[in-house]
Amino acid sequence: MTQGTVWTPEMKSMLMDLVNDPKNIGYTEIAKHMAKCFDATFTKNSCIGMARRLRLGPRPVKMKRKTTVDFSPIAPKIEPRKQGFALTIYQLREGDCKFVLEGTAAYPPYTYCGHPAVLGRSWCKVHMKRVFSPTYGSAKTTHPGL
Repeated sequence: MTQGTVWTPEMKSMLMDLVNDPKNIGYTEIAKHMAKCFDATFTKNSCIGMARRLRLGPRPVKMKRKTTVDFSPIAPKIEPRKQGFALTIYQLREGDCKFVLEGTAAYPPYTYCGHPAVLGRSWCKVHMKRVFSPTYGSAKTTHPGL
């Protein structure tokens, strides 16, 4: 294990002066300055450790720049909700049928049924039959108005 710099009273005195300097320079700069003056190796951590052992007390906190936060909405503008069917994902609400309508399932933006869903389920009665039917697509059932 290599031994670090032996702190002399002059080094400790300079450290106390630099730590208490009103310019509030950082420990990295203190270590560089002391290394030049004493032609010895000082690190930021060695200066911090000695300052703590000398009980020099906490240093004033440097003020950081305030960052501005952009609170603009992320979601796109939503057109008014249509009555009953062909709703976008942004227009769907709890209790709406979330069955993706045919013709829009290949690529976004997807549209959804939007009729009232069966309580506790994601689909309306017509689409529940379609989803759970063993013969999918054999019986054509549609909503009035679709």
